[in-house]
Amino acid sequence: MKKFYTLVLSLFVAMGAMAQVTTSSMNGLVVDENGEPVIGATIVALHTPSGTEYAVATNVSGRFNINGMRTGGPYTVEISYVGMTTQQYNDLYLKLGEPNELIAELVAGTEIDAISIVGENAFKVNKTGAADNFSLEVVEQMPTINRSVYDIVKLTPQASVNKNGGMSFAGSNNRYNSFQIDGAVANDTFGLSADGTNGAQAGGNPVSLDAIEEIQVVVAPFDVRQSGFTGGAINAITKSGTNEIKGSFSTYYNNQELIGRSNTTYLEKVGKTERLKYDTQYQETYSFTVGGPIIKNKLFLFVAGEYFGKSYPNIYSPENDSYLDPEKQKLNKPVTIGDQTYEYLTPEVASAMIEHYKNTYGADIDGFEESFGPHQVNSRSLNALARLDWNINNNNKLMFRYQFADSYSDKYSSGFGTYYFNNSSYKMKNRTNTFVLELNSRISENISNEFRATSVFVRDKRDVPYHGANMYIQDKITVDLGTEYSSGANGMNSDNYTISDNLSIFLGDHNITIGTHNEIFKFSNIFLQYAF
Repeated sequence: MKKFYTLVLSLFVAMGAMAQVTTSSMNGLVVDENGEPVIGATIVALHTPSGTEYAVATNVSGRFNINGMRTGGPYTVEISYVGMTTQQYNDLYLKLGEPNELIAELVAGTEIDAISIVGENAFKVNKTGAADNFSLEVVEQMPTINRSVYDIVKLTPQASVNKNGGMSFAGSNNRYNSFQIDGAVANDTFGLSADGTNGAQAGGNPVSLDAIEEIQVVVAPFDVRQSGFTGGAINAITKSGTNEIKGSFSTYYNNQELIGRSNTTYLEKVGKTERLKYDTQYQETYSFTVGGPIIKNKLFLFVAGEYFGKSYPNIYSPENDSYLDPEKQKLNKPVTIGDQTYEYLTPEVASAMIEHYKNTYGADIDGFEESFGPHQVNSRSLNALARLDWNINNNNKLMFRYQFADSYSDKYSSGFGTYYFNNSSYKMKNRTNTFVLELNSRISENISNEFRATSVFVRDKRDVPYHGANMYIQDKITVDLGTEYSSGANGMNSDNYTISDNLSIFLGDHNITIGTHNEIFKFSNIFLQYAF
């Protein structure tokens, strides 16, 4: 049993436009036709799909700043001042972690039609370090069968997928990355997962791709709030409900009927002439999303769910000609049981091993139903998410999200040179519960605050059919019978809590942010080899 607690507290003051982790922001300058700042001009930004409104006035320098805004869009921004024309900007889209800058000129006496933004300069002075943003359009259009966030992230030039399925940035190990969904930790903080995400050991995805609104990837950010990693940081935010009821459903299915029949090379190898149909196997994915208003312009709900299933046959068996390579079969030693001599690991030898195990260790071992025939190797995962967004008033926006993930994967690793009896392997199980609470508040014209609290509970476990002595036999091939030697006592619990608060003060040409970020980890891990 191992318990580890760590508390990290950081206090920082930074100047200039700051990147946001879960929200977007907008800033700019309002001047008159002579280039003089317009003091007290009103800026109203409306998130058109949800009716969420953000309002602020320019300061003595003619500048304005709005933090804690919803990402995406479209936004309609209206800039007005008494006695001057009103400018309106349509179809604005905000990026996660990148401030959108507007420079507006108000003219006296002449009406100006609404302005649509159709392009922008490729060079952004507000862009903080090497970063990429992937909008909802990119997420939806990216072809993917794995339905993994990594399929989007690998579009980043510095990113590559390593041989274990993990994401590497500029050659660094994937365990050095940070992966957050709505500000909640989604990477494997204990470090057992090969690809670095919660649930990956059991074959589960940390989040349904259909639930993602936008993804930001940063490699070398200037913003001190994006820290705690030396590889890369992946920030993903989930969708929220709008005033329009929207939903989606998608499915992917494949089975043995869509594959065909065995190839001629294999037939020649095992000495058969007729092309055979493949045994039962399939892969299926079902995903849905539903979002809409509970109270128009005020309260919104978004839910998403995804189910994944995969099954394929274990073809490596004493009863199956394909268990051993024909060339390797010639090298196997004969085995004598009583007066009979058998080729190594025939069904008769397998039955004799099971009978010996029963007689030696007891036939009443709970769950002992060893067999050596073909069986199905299965994987299952379920991911469900619910998000509530509440526009308390124009100055306060609250978000709460709950996510549940449950998955398992059979770890049956028989091959040409190794054989596990069917009940001598294990299931890798994972269950993860995530809670996120975020409050964005505008305290005054020049002061805003972002508060976030998250908790993530991860439960990983190796589940074995029974607890019994392990028999490990190695000759020309390796045979395992009994409880798998590393799985009799193997489990990990991880509890992660984060509390963050950032207070932004807009003074003249500067945006000063004072904040705190606290992480509390608690781990419980048991790992005993040869426990039985």
